[in-house]
Amino acid sequence: MRIHITPTYLVLATVFLFSSCNGLLETAPQATVSSENFWTSESYAQSALASAYAVPLDEYYYGHNEHIWDCISDDLYCAGDWTDDALIEILSVNADNSNISALWKRKYEAISRANDIIKNVPGIESISDETKAEILGQAYFLRAWNYFRLVIIHGGVPLIDENIASDDYNQPRATAAETYAFIESDLIKSADYLENVISWDSENLGRVNWGAAMGMLAKVYLYQEKWAEAEEASAAVLAQSEYYLADDYSASFTPETRNNPEVLFALQFTPESNNGGGSMMAWYMYPGSFGGWNFFHPEQPLVDEFENVDGSATRAFSYSATTGLFTYDDDGTEVVMDDVFAERDPRLRATVISVGETYRIDGEDYEFLSGNTKTGYACMKYFDGNGVAENNSSYPVLRLSEVYLIHAEALLQQGDSGDDDINAVRARVGLPAKSNCTMDDLIHERRCELGTEGNRHFDLLRWGLAADVYASYTSPIGQPNFEVGVSELMPIPQTEIDLSEGVLTQNPGY
Repeated sequence: MRIHITPTYLVLATVFLFSSCNGLLETAPQATVSSENFWTSESYAQSALASAYAVPLDEYYYGHNEHIWDCISDDLYCAGDWTDDALIEILSVNADNSNISALWKRKYEAISRANDIIKNVPGIESISDETKAEILGQAYFLRAWNYFRLVIIHGGVPLIDENIASDDYNQPRATAAETYAFIESDLIKSADYLENVISWDSENLGRVNWGAAMGMLAKVYLYQEKWAEAEEASAAVLAQSEYYLADDYSASFTPETRNNPEVLFALQFTPESNNGGGSMMAWYMYPGSFGGWNFFHPEQPLVDEFENVDGSATRAFSYSATTGLFTYDDDGTEVVMDDVFAERDPRLRATVISVGETYRIDGEDYEFLSGNTKTGYACMKYFDGNGVAENNSSYPVLRLSEVYLIHAEALLQQGDSGDDDINAVRARVGLPAKSNCTMDDLIHERRCELGTEGNRHFDLLRWGLAADVYASYTSPIGQPNFEVGVSELMPIPQTEIDLSEGVLTQNPGY
């Protein structure tokens, strides 16, 4: 694979500024500094850290491409006009897919920036040991998280822990086990460096803290079925009193409260993101009538998953893009639009917006109309009441509610009860408690709690359910072509294999 080495560094006039109003980095490029002069002060180190945080905000990372994984599943439909999106959605992807290639490059770009920090910050004499620890803890997390995204998508990947010379970039793949071990090591280091950073003050909201490192470590253990380790790591986070569930489920998706104590790590999109181009995520999430590009639409199976407030199951609805009407699947009887949401799990309204619902943009109320989206739904979590260019929504990477569910799953897989953790998540939204919870209850709760947050496809894969679910599900563009032994992983980009002169090997079936 190719690692790009840049001899000069961008200096940011406002360095790593997390403002109290929206808690995210704001950077203004002013000049470049040679590499030998760059690593001499805290301001330069914080600039480098800002650049590592900035990569996932790119259009071809979490601005757009990472959302396509939910579209493979029965949670989202990708309605945009990108052919490579559609090919991923129905699992007819090949190694030349531009989205796959762009994501690979963005992740290694972020890893490269983290590598520079890890290598150079310890040698800056003007920085206190405390500040060095804070910077290094964040860099180790960002490197680990990007590798985690790579391994769950591609399997084992080249492990680059320092930026190598351009004539030595043909690096072989590590195994998946080796990649996971590397990630674990980085997250443990991150948690150690951040042991005194349980949370940040209002001027630094959005930075990685100890809870993010430990919570992500628990998730990494969970993906490897290391149940005891996942239980221990998640329990440590849940025992920390500074982290707690927000009273209002929607608080984690509201600009004014998006960095509440429940949110352990979130990507901080703002109008200033992407060099002032705005939140790329908003451009893709907003329907055309909202001023967006109308790409990602929640699917009916996700909506049907949300139970009634009394805990009973719901009747399945279907939406006709032609008539704009919802009908019961069983007898075709038309239903009032409000019935889709009436007496339902409150997380449903917070997750999707539907035909007949009212939404507010720039102080004006509008009705969500038939034809706004092809499924009749849009992603409510990422609407903030502003026009698309002024959107301030964040993308939650890890919330405390997921840590509760990680702990519950780890317990269930060891034959213990996960009731307390599952019921803690349910109680927050006023749902009745359950007893003798099973994995089916856990699967249901993860889907409703974390809907449209990028987990569904990977959850189905690790539970071994993807083949069966996708065989019984058809999106508006067709049924996912899931092939056991192939579709669990995406291909390694062919351009990277070619550049490596065959040192990089391809995944089976591509």
